Formats: sequence, structure tokens, C-alpha cells
Amino acid sequence: MAEIIEREYSYEQEGQTCHVYLLTESFKQEWIEPLWELYHESLHLSDAVQEQSCYTRDTFSGALLDPEYSKALLLVDGEPQGLILATNILEKMSVAYINPEYIQARFPEEVREGRFGYITCLFVSPRLRNFGFVKLMVRATIDAIRELNVVLAFDVSDKRLFIPELLAGLAVEEGFPLETIPLGSQSYFAFKPLEGR
Repeated sequence: MAEIIEREYSYEQEGQTCHVYLLTESFKQEWIEPLWELYHESLHLSDAVQEQSCYTRDTFSGALLDPEYSKALLLVDGEPQGLILATNILEKMSVAYINPEYIQARFPEEVREGRFGYITCLFVSPRLRNFGFVKLMVRATIDAIRELNVVLAFDVSDKRLFIPELLAGLAVEEGFPLETIPLGSQSYFAFKPLEGR
């Protein structure tokens, strides 16, 4: 998704200013550390069986500076508060534990044309209380899907299954309904001896 056009969206409410930037290359070093802290805080879910964070500090920094990743960066009053990190490079998608061969077989045309993107991380500060700011981030993402005619995929923990429904609902509000295509699921099982045996 390196062909994304860099742009800015702005929104103000209750004395706070929100900016969402769609970026590929012009990523500032000063954003990396606060985003890493938010990434770790937001994606460390003690009630999810699979670890939700797939990046180390170094690989996260590398992805942020890599022009083969598209970024939707949420800043509130100049401070990073959220990020969507996506790529259309199959090998780079696999950092998020997906099977590139499955994607290639399921979306051959989109992969061949560079129009299949995978969100390797998506997070918003747990302290962000203004839903209008989150909606602005979603609007920027929907605009990119519409303008680039891409398929954008991601996975979520079962603790956050509301996210796909939220995104689909906001897309309808934006006048650009999206088809939600389940790509599969994975369940985890543990076997424990019966009590008294």
C-alpha cells in the first residue's frame, strides 16, 4: 500500500484538537517511543490466550520507519494516541501470525495488484475517551479503502470482537458500506483431569 497519498484529517471537540495522518514515509522519530509505550499497554491483554503484541521494540520501530507500511497516526493535542499499521507485502504480514499462502490463494488478484493490505497492529490509548477522535481515524481508513480499492484485513482477540462490527457500522455512516468477510478462526483448548480422579 505504498501508493497511499499522505494526508491529514482534523477534528476539534471540547478544547482538544485531533489530527489523523495517513503516512508512508514522513514518520517522525519523536513519535516512536510514545507509540511503543501505548502499543505495549494497549495490546497486553491478560485475559486473551494468544499474545496480542507481535512486535519487539526494534521491529516496531523498524515498521514505523519502513515505507512499505502504511500508517494511520492519531494525535490529540500533538501527542500520539493511536495507530493503525498495515502492509501489502505478504512476508511482512506474517509478523501478525497469518499464513501468506492462505491470503494468496483467497485473494489472488488483490495480492498480485498490491491491493490486499493486512493491519499488523491497531490500537488506541485506553485513556482516550472521545469517540469522535476514534471515528476520525476510522474515516481516514475508510477513505483509503475507497480511494485505493483495497481489501483491508485484520484479526482481533475474542475479547475485542466488537471492533469489526464498529468499523462496519462507521463505514455505513460514512456512506461507504463494506462487506465483512470472515477469514477463519482459531480456538484454543486445554484438557484437565476430572476432579476426584
